[in-house]
Amino acid sequence: MQRIRDQTLKERHKAAAPAEAIVEREVQRFLADWNRRRNGPIIAQLTQEFEARRREIVRQLMGKLNGRLTPEDRAYIEGRVQAAAEQLLHGPISALAEEPHDEAGRHTLLQALRKLFRIEE
Repeated sequence: MQRIRDQTLKERHKAAAPAEAIVEREVQRFLADWNRRRNGPIIAQLTQEFEARRREIVRQLMGKLNGRLTPEDRAYIEGRVQAAAEQLLHGPISALAEEPHDEAGRHTLLQALRKLFRIEE
């Protein structure tokens, strides 16, 4: 009986490590998803703010260059300004996704982004 118990316990210990790895992987996946969802509102606000500013810059450019651009030129300018806005947002959004919380559970980068870009909660 003792031998059977020892063998069973040995087999359970072998299965424990892979099971713990699966649990750890799923915990990390959950936390990453939770962080994305929690940061969604600030990311949306940043994106909307940049989009509004981008549209205003393009409007001013097109007004100044009125009549001197082909439709292809206009599309090119629009696309390049869009790409610039996306590149500027990529760093802050990526950093926000990667930042851990401090010991009190606050997201310090989130607070900094709100302050830097004047975004209300």
